[in-house]
Amino acid sequence: MRCLECGAEIAERAQVCARCGSWAPVELYAAEDRAAEAACDPPGGPAPAAIGASVGHQSPESVPDPDVGGAVLAEWVERRRFSDTRLRPGYDQQEVFAFLNAIRDSFLGVREPSLAPDEVRVKQFSTTRLRPGYDQGEVDAFLAEAEARLAAQLGARREAPADGPESGAADPVQIRCLECGAESDGIARVCARCGAPVAQQPSLTPEAAAGGSADSFMLPHELVSQQTGTASRRNVLLLVGVVAALTVGVLIVGLTSLRSSTRSEASTSVPSQLTVDQLQPGDCLRGSDMGLGTDSTWPDLVTAVPCTQQHIAEVFFAGNAWPQSLAAYPGDDAVNNTVHDLCDTAFAAYDGATSDESAFNNDPIAPDSSAWADGDRSVVCVAYKFTPQYPGGALVNYSIKGSNK
Repeated sequence: MRCLECGAEIAERAQVCARCGSWAPVELYAAEDRAAEAACDPPGGPAPAAIGASVGHQSPESVPDPDVGGAVLAEWVERRRFSDTRLRPGYDQQEVFAFLNAIRDSFLGVREPSLAPDEVRVKQFSTTRLRPGYDQGEVDAFLAEAEARLAAQLGARREAPADGPESGAADPVQIRCLECGAESDGIARVCARCGAPVAQQPSLTPEAAAGGSADSFMLPHELVSQQTGTASRRNVLLLVGVVAALTVGVLIVGLTSLRSSTRSEASTSVPSQLTVDQLQPGDCLRGSDMGLGTDSTWPDLVTAVPCTQQHIAEVFFAGNAWPQSLAAYPGDDAVNNTVHDLCDTAFAAYDGATSDESAFNNDPIAPDSSAWADGDRSVVCVAYKFTPQYPGGALVNYSIKGSNK
């Protein structure tokens, strides 16, 4: 027979193409079988199958070909798709998917223990309602086919040892894994012992498998021993370079982590008591004597805490508002107008919201005439959350920087 998909020659009565896994030949045989069965059907047509038949009561659509390899059957499982159900009962999709993986691994011979046909026949899944599931009839039909194929594969494996020289059967070609050295069937794609891919590894000739010359296969250490001196030195230098690069990478990560940790400790280990000259944007302050929203004098010392702890105020600007060259005090009204405009502008840049939009008020700390005479030209802007219950600032445990609050 010839595959309808890729044109490859296939064995007579084969159900799938060994090259591309196409099921077109099966459709041809199914059509032939239906034509043959139609001649034998009684008047009125064949008896319909029971609706909702379980796996145990549903017969396979066709008898699997024992010659089909495990790799082809595994691809058949991977390509199988089922219709979704939502408003009618279906099989749980996760359970079906997991069981299909077990069937695939059993066909490949990498599952220990391999699934038995009886396990496939009696398998049951949870039923879904009002959520996605797989069509029960399609899954049942597939499992019935998988059961028959597993049984055929197991039967072929049991018969393989009986085929000896006296029967004229050729010895199966063996493939040896380059990772662990274990032998696998020529149709296997992965090593049954360690799971490493073996499909592209060199195969043993029948003479080598029987204990003869094994020149066609070498283990990794044998391959390395035949490399030229230049290639060996090149591999050694490459290995040394990789190790050196990894070492440098580990050192860089370690130093970066150390620096990040140092910066983090420095940011959280701020002095507990600060004077007004020590305040910086981002300092979160706690205390009951700051006199926010009043004309009270700023205290000599305030308590600074991490902003994730409860606090009343947060500094969002600290710097000089006038040059030292301005010797004459501008007057209280001029100073107040300047610092309020400055703090409003700085608040919008720090918080993201304007003073009119924000739930926070801001208070400036500005020099009076005596401090001006001493050379003080600095302004500190402090934000706090005004509430009727706490007009001097309600407790918060976050920073307003970039919060748009």
